[in-house]
Amino acid sequence: MEAPLRYLKKTCGKPPRGPRGVDVEIIWQDHELGSYPVIAVVWDDYVTSYPHEYIEKCMVAYEHFELTEEIHERGRLLSEIHNQMEKVPGVHL
Repeated sequence: MEAPLRYLKKTCGKPPRGPRGVDVEIIWQDHELGSYPVIAVVWDDYVTSYPHEYIEKCMVAYEHFELTEEIHERGRLLSEIHNQMEKVPGVHL
Protein backbone atom coordinates (compact mmCIF):
# COMPACT_ATOMS: atom_id res chain seq x y z
CA MET A 1 0.00 0.00 0.00
CA GLU A 2 2.91 2.36 0.54
CA ALA A 3 4.05 2.36 -3.12
CA PRO A 4 0.68 3.52 -4.53
CA LEU A 5 0.42 6.12 -1.77
CA ARG A 6 3.85 7.56 -2.62
CA TYR A 7 2.96 7.48 -6.33
CA LEU A 8 -0.27 9.43 -5.72
CA LYS A 9 1.43 12.06 -3.60
CA LYS A 10 4.20 12.49 -6.18
CA THR A 11 1.91 12.50 -9.23
CA CYS A 12 -0.91 14.65 -7.84
CA GLY A 13 1.28 17.18 -6.08
CA LYS A 14 0.47 18.88 -2.84
CA PRO A 15 -3.19 18.65 -1.84
CA PRO A 16 -5.24 21.82 -1.43
CA ARG A 17 -4.79 23.41 1.96
CA GLY A 18 -7.50 24.79 4.11
CA PRO A 19 -7.35 25.47 7.82
CA ARG A 20 -6.75 21.75 8.41
CA GLY A 21 -5.97 20.76 4.85
CA VAL A 22 -6.53 17.69 2.74
CA ASP A 23 -4.35 14.59 2.62
CA VAL A 24 -4.03 11.16 1.02
CA GLU A 25 -3.77 8.42 3.64
CA ILE A 26 -4.14 4.72 4.22
CA ILE A 27 -7.25 4.17 6.32
CA TRP A 28 -8.99 1.01 7.54
CA GLN A 29 -12.36 0.20 5.98
CA ASP A 30 -14.66 -1.90 8.16
CA HIS A 31 -16.48 -4.82 6.58
CA GLU A 32 -18.66 -7.56 7.99
CA LEU A 33 -15.77 -9.99 7.51
CA GLY A 34 -13.18 -7.72 9.10
CA SER A 35 -11.20 -4.63 8.14
CA TYR A 36 -8.92 -3.90 5.21
CA PRO A 37 -6.67 -0.99 4.25
CA VAL A 38 -7.70 1.47 1.54
CA ILE A 39 -6.12 4.61 0.13
CA ALA A 40 -8.38 7.62 0.70
CA VAL A 41 -8.40 11.37 0.24
CA VAL A 42 -9.35 12.72 3.66
CA TRP A 43 -10.48 16.17 4.84
CA ASP A 44 -12.63 17.76 7.52
CA ASP A 45 -16.03 18.72 6.07
CA TYR A 46 -16.50 21.44 8.65
CA VAL A 47 -13.37 23.40 7.75
CA THR A 48 -12.49 22.40 4.17
CA SER A 49 -14.73 22.27 1.11
CA TYR A 50 -15.06 19.06 -0.92
CA PRO A 51 -11.76 18.75 -2.86
CA HIS A 52 -13.34 17.38 -6.06
CA GLU A 53 -10.49 18.38 -8.40
CA TYR A 54 -7.86 16.77 -6.18
CA ILE A 55 -9.96 13.62 -5.77
CA GLU A 56 -10.31 13.38 -9.56
CA LYS A 57 -6.54 13.76 -9.99
CA CYS A 58 -5.95 11.02 -7.42
CA MET A 59 -8.46 8.68 -9.08
CA VAL A 60 -6.81 9.08 -12.48
CA ALA A 61 -3.33 8.64 -10.99
CA TYR A 62 -4.37 5.51 -9.07
CA GLU A 63 -5.94 3.97 -12.17
CA HIS A 64 -2.75 4.74 -14.07
CA PHE A 65 -0.70 3.07 -11.32
CA GLU A 66 -2.93 -0.01 -11.23
CA LEU A 67 -3.68 -0.50 -14.92
CA THR A 68 -1.49 -1.03 -17.93
CA GLU A 69 -1.00 2.01 -20.15
CA GLU A 70 -3.29 0.66 -22.88
CA ILE A 71 -6.18 -0.01 -20.51
CA HIS A 72 -5.66 3.37 -18.83
CA GLU A 73 -5.75 5.16 -22.18
CA ARG A 74 -8.95 3.38 -23.23
CA GLY A 75 -10.61 4.30 -19.95
CA ARG A 76 -9.53 7.91 -20.31
CA LEU A 77 -10.94 8.06 -23.85
CA LEU A 78 -14.24 6.50 -22.76
CA SER A 79 -14.51 9.01 -19.93
CA GLU A 80 -13.78 11.86 -22.33
CA ILE A 81 -16.44 10.62 -24.78
CA HIS A 82 -18.95 10.29 -21.95
CA ASN A 83 -18.23 13.83 -20.75
CA GLN A 84 -18.65 15.19 -24.29
CA MET A 85 -21.94 13.31 -24.75
CA GLU A 86 -23.30 14.83 -21.53
CA LYS A 87 -22.82 18.28 -23.09
CA VAL A 88 -24.92 17.46 -26.19
CA PRO A 89 -28.42 18.98 -25.88
CA GLY A 90 -31.14 16.35 -25.64
CA VAL A 91 -28.80 13.48 -24.71
CA HIS A 92 -29.53 11.99 -21.31
CA LEU A 93 -27.10 9.35 -20.07
